[in-house]
Amino acid sequence: MAPVDSGILGTWNTYDLEGTWTLRLTALDRAGNKTEKTSRADLGERLGLVKAFGVEPKVFSPNGDGKLDSAAINFELTAAGQVSLQMLSATDVVIFSKEFTSSSGEAVVFFWDGNGQDGELVPDGDYQIRLVAHASDNPNLTQVETLSVTVDTLAPRISITDPVEDSYHTASSLNIVGAIDEESLTGYSISYSGPAGDVALSEGNQVPTGSSLGDIKGLRDGNYILVVEAGDAGGNETRLERAFSVDLAPPVLALESPTENSFMVLAIMTSPSRAELPNPTWPSINCGMGWGSRHHSGMIYWPEIPWAMKDSFSPGLSTVRCLMVLTLSLCMQRIVPVRKRR
Repeated sequence: MAPVDSGILGTWNTYDLEGTWTLRLTALDRAGNKTEKTSRADLGERLGLVKAFGVEPKVFSPNGDGKLDSAAINFELTAAGQVSLQMLSATDVVIFSKEFTSSSGEAVVFFWDGNGQDGELVPDGDYQIRLVAHASDNPNLTQVETLSVTVDTLAPRISITDPVEDSYHTASSLNIVGAIDEESLTGYSISYSGPAGDVALSEGNQVPTGSSLGDIKGLRDGNYILVVEAGDAGGNETRLERAFSVDLAPPVLALESPTENSFMVLAIMTSPSRAELPNPTWPSINCGMGWGSRHHSGMIYWPEIPWAMKDSFSPGLSTVRCLMVLTLSLCMQRIVPVRKRR
């Protein structure tokens, strides 16, 4: 659950109770520290007209998803009478009302769909259900009871700022940065799947504080899926998946031809295979006297330097450099001095 600030902590069924009672609120943290507060409540003398009055669920989500779309309000009188059932906003404005005539001992159930008197869905929030009962044989006997109910049509909000979708990472650990926002949270879980299978990272029923949702350690090369799930008391659920990859090794690069200090007529060079480069950008090849002489940039998956580069070599000592850079900022280069016969 989320921290409560001037909100509803819970509901107390006071039916068949009367007199003075003491309410005790106790808070306990994970370190074992405890704080208690008490308050006295005088329920007075029960009139005895209303035998039962309840609502389930106390949090419902009239959003048409087939889960907790209405709240069942039930009541029963000890004598025949008229009942007015009213829904009140946080400012005590009656937004919906319905009248009933009830006989003694009759169990009445009314399903509220979250609509106001105008037929429009009320905004999310806390509402009061007020029951006003009048006895048919004694107009002076009136009893008023209230209950609380919450309308929550929105699913928990999950945001992940790191890792970003389809990102690459070069470290074996990862801090998950994000937030879970939900006042009536019932539970959340964080897990991930990768080369080692599915791993449960954390779970709880209180909104995590701060921007860190947890740390993943011991990552190895491969593709991963981060999964964050959350549910609330209204039956709403949210699932967020985030794909990322880990690459801890630089690319493998080899110049098979020309060999060092070899004599050649044309520049012939083999390139790495695709399997050795899981995340390549464009390779760069330089040849000639110094790096600024001739340059080629582009994917090379054939065994020769482009034909146009053969004129880059002059008789004497030259160099060939192949540079491969990944999007992870890992790079590998191979430099080979070669000679060309006159």
